[in-house]
Amino acid sequence: MASLFARLFRRKKRGDASAKKEDEGAFAARFHRFRLFLGAYLEAYSEMMSFEERLADERPFGMPFLRLCTARLTGASMQCVLQLNTLAGGRFERLNEPFSRIRADVQDILAKGVTPLSGPWLLPYNAVDAAHEAIVSPNLRKLKAVGEAHPEFMPRGFVLTGAAWWHYFNNPDMHDEIDRIMLISQDDPGSYAEAASAIRERLAASFPLPEELEESVRRALAGYPELDMPGYAVILRCLPVREEHGALVIPEQVLYTPVDASSALDAIRSSLAMAYRPRAIIYRLKRGIRDRAMPMCIALTLIPEIHARGSAHRKLEHLNPEELFVHVRRGFATPALWPTQATDEGASLPDEVAARVEEQARAALDCLADAPVRGNRHEIFWAASESGRLYILGVNALPDPAPEALALQGQAGPAASPAPCLEGGLST
Repeated sequence: MASLFARLFRRKKRGDASAKKEDEGAFAARFHRFRLFLGAYLEAYSEMMSFEERLADERPFGMPFLRLCTARLTGASMQCVLQLNTLAGGRFERLNEPFSRIRADVQDILAKGVTPLSGPWLLPYNAVDAAHEAIVSPNLRKLKAVGEAHPEFMPRGFVLTGAAWWHYFNNPDMHDEIDRIMLISQDDPGSYAEAASAIRERLAASFPLPEELEESVRRALAGYPELDMPGYAVILRCLPVREEHGALVIPEQVLYTPVDASSALDAIRSSLAMAYRPRAIIYRLKRGIRDRAMPMCIALTLIPEIHARGSAHRKLEHLNPEELFVHVRRGFATPALWPTQATDEGASLPDEVAARVEEQARAALDCLADAPVRGNRHEIFWAASESGRLYILGVNALPDPAPEALALQGQAGPAASPAPCLEGGLST
């Protein structure tokens, strides 16, 4: 005992504050891992006790209970192994082997239930039509109706379709990496951001585009000499292909020309990885959607002299269908409702330019009135140059409001004054 105290008091004190801070950070990270390990162990123990209690009970139990119990026990055991191996510096790597075999068997079974996507990998905007429903977002398919009536509204660009997305992500090694990273604690909010960041880093570092797909993208980029000219904005958006997933909004990327092919390819790969942002991961987990059951497409758009972005839609028919709501975002950041719902200080565009934007938005919505799309109203997303020329980036069919909402709005009457606006362009 005396020698123990002697060794303790002989330890050298660290005088470096930065070293102490690093030690504290390392301890906090290790303690966090230990808490995750302990939580997984308690969860596994609880499931084993539940199973033992059912075995000792005289009441019958069926396959649903067995499936639920074994799934929870397997997940908790995998968490235990993952955290223990991390705490031990990789000395228990062999414990992962049984779970790797199970994962491979499960992936084979699940893969049979996923329908592969086929079709062209790249499509210019003016070539997208209803035949590409399975591989292109409805936000882009509805552009055709606008382009046929007003080709001047169609921007330059192309779509990397869901078929290209499938070709890129249909990689067993990639999914093994993603599945391993996704062994996260759903009770720990920080684990979603950690997993999302780790997945995007792995995609960027280890999984380039397949050679044939990269060659197709390079050929497509070569057809846009604007990429070498200054004064253009290159907008990249990752969009869900299926209409039922349209509620998921993924941040876009904006580059400014000149942009070389390598930089454009890196941006496209980064846009593909946007499907693994924390919000997208949580969206799929809450709805029980597998990654490959939620295909994406990438829209690359070139806009010259971009000055403002926004959206526009009409009022309901029983109110005043001729009145437009035009929402303006100047410089991609500052929102304001324009023209009648904003103060003079809040208007983002000069009156002459604003009037031209409204006129063009009305023309775009007019040609959508008979478009073969669901919904009797539409919302367009636009970009405008400094002179006021409009480019339509996408079209959404607005859902029909519930009968209760129609009844409430009808009581106000067509001449009702607009709702007061809050800061940032949101109405009460």
